[in-house]
Amino acid sequence: VEGGAVEAVKRSRLPVLIIHGEDDRYVPVEMGKKVYEACTSRKMLYIAPGAAHGISFISDPKTYLEKVNEFLKTVL
Repeated sequence: VEGGAVEAVKRSRLPVLIIHGEDDRYVPVEMGKKVYEACTSRKMLYIAPGAAHGISFISDPKTYLEKVNEFLKTVL
């Protein structure tokens, strides 16, 4: 639910990491970008190249973990 996610991140005070597959056909990548743009807290967006819905980690585990670690270093 795009509206729900957008509204939720507008109110969030917690850091938010958004990971979205570039080739997600279930939830278009534009929706992930809208959520990122709406977020008012510390945030990071990682769009996994060539990844379909729910397989960003599987498509490139090394980069995925690098992005998660990068985010965690900025918020911890």
